[in-house]
Amino acid sequence: PDQPNGVPVIDNPDPNDVNLSSKVAQYTKPANSETWAGTVIGLDEPIDFSTKRYIQIDVWSPAAGIPVLLKIENAANTDINVETSVNTTVSEEWETLTFDMTAVDPSQVYDNLVLFFNFGTPGTGETYYFDNIRTTKL
Repeated sequence: PDQPNGVPVIDNPDPNDVNLSSKVAQYTKPANSETWAGTVIGLDEPIDFSTKRYIQIDVWSPAAGIPVLLKIENAANTDINVETSVNTTVSEEWETLTFDMTAVDPSQVYDNLVLFFNFGTPGTGETYYFDNIRTTKL
């Protein structure tokens, strides 16, 4: 599969009304991985938080109630970061998760996006898909 920014991009395994994209990103949390295992996406441009302070991501999870932690950080200084968690509400279908990033300091540069699926739990080899990452107003 294609791997822009180190994330495998595959054919959408389960298109629905939430996500009809032909290609999506895939993340498999390795079996017996650390509870904080995740994937880092280096962005071509910093996130612009001047008017929109929320991030929405279309997510496909094998189960409902899975915590998805989103962390945005400064690639040069990862101590500059904001993170928030949202739980999935459906299993084996696409849904849009909204992450509250109002704690950002808009004067800082946030050019890494880090996703942790099932944060706090060791991996079992389960696979997640994500797509359509965008900033929004609530």
